[in-house]
Amino acid sequence: MKINLRFLKKKTGKNKGFALIELICAVALFAVVLTPIFMSMVSSMRVNNKSRKVMIATEVAEDVMESVRDKTYAEILDTYSSLKSADMSYGTKSLVLFDGNTYSTSANVVTVSAGSAISLTAYADTSALEDAKINAYVGLCRNKLLLEGASAKKTFICADSATLNTASTGERLSFFALTGIRRGQYNFDALVVFTPTIQDKIHTSTADDYMYYSYQVKVLIYDANVNDAGCSSRFSGTPTAVMTAGIRNK
Repeated sequence: MKINLRFLKKKTGKNKGFALIELICAVALFAVVLTPIFMSMVSSMRVNNKSRKVMIATEVAEDVMESVRDKTYAEILDTYSSLKSADMSYGTKSLVLFDGNTYSTSANVVTVSAGSAISLTAYADTSALEDAKINAYVGLCRNKLLLEGASAKKTFICADSATLNTASTGERLSFFALTGIRRGQYNFDALVVFTPTIQDKIHTSTADDYMYYSYQVKVLIYDANVNDAGCSSRFSGTPTAVMTAGIRNK
């Protein structure tokens, strides 16, 4: 049997495949189509990561709030004093209930001074009084972090216990801060501020009577870069989570 070689050559000659220009056009077309899809996926991953971080930060805020919400302001001041001299890792005086109560040991407590008293009459409402000091507390915590070490797990306590009555010229807001809180792959710093809210008009005569019988507790959770040796990024920017509650004075 004879094979028609000319027929095979003719057929083979027509099957030249894709030209280089066609291949380049195809790759360019795929790039145009896939780039928005890829960018959308990256954006979605970032949104999901941010949402997860906010969710975990909110859980940390709840944990911190739970450690103080069942106490009165007087009991919290007593806890401050106790932490300076003894470990309160277990029992009702513990400030926190996570990370093995690392923050409730005397070795990790650092005292922070709030500075001069604030004039109560200078502020129209509780929010203005509170906001006026939060930034100052943030600065105090950052400065202390620089001295203590950026990655240290510390409890910064400010417990200036000014007398709460009309005989006093002002009131010092109390606060405490927890640094380097590790939760999952995230690190956070927490600032907890106590603000007097309700004036008791009945008790205004003696220096022993309290002028306030209710305090607002605000927990602010910030992202923390534990490798930031200069601490310039700690307690900065907008808090990742904020939680507010109220407690009795005593």
